Amino acid sequence: MGNPRPVFRFEEAVVAQVRRFGKAQEHLELTVCPYSEYGHLGKKVKAIAFFTAPDAYGMPLTQGARVTVLAHMEVNRFGGSNEVRLRLVEVE
Repeated sequence: MGNPRPVFRFEEAVVAQVRRFGKAQEHLELTVCPYSEYGHLGKKVKAIAFFTAPDAYGMPLTQGARVTVLAHMEVNRFGGSNEVRLRLVEVE
């Protein structure tokens, strides 16, 4: 049975980049960064969704858009990498 994976909510995240990847460009990668009430942008983090198009969330995902991201945290070890990234659950 186990415990469910926690879902983290990042409000007012700024989309820094939208990119498709994969052999047939079938996956989505967003680079997002937190936005504070003081206007400072924090460290950028990648957020991915497999077999998902940029228009799948019912809103235009464009550079500079402010969104709420719901995601699981995971470690990407693909190709010898070792970085923390987000696995998208929902974008509002």
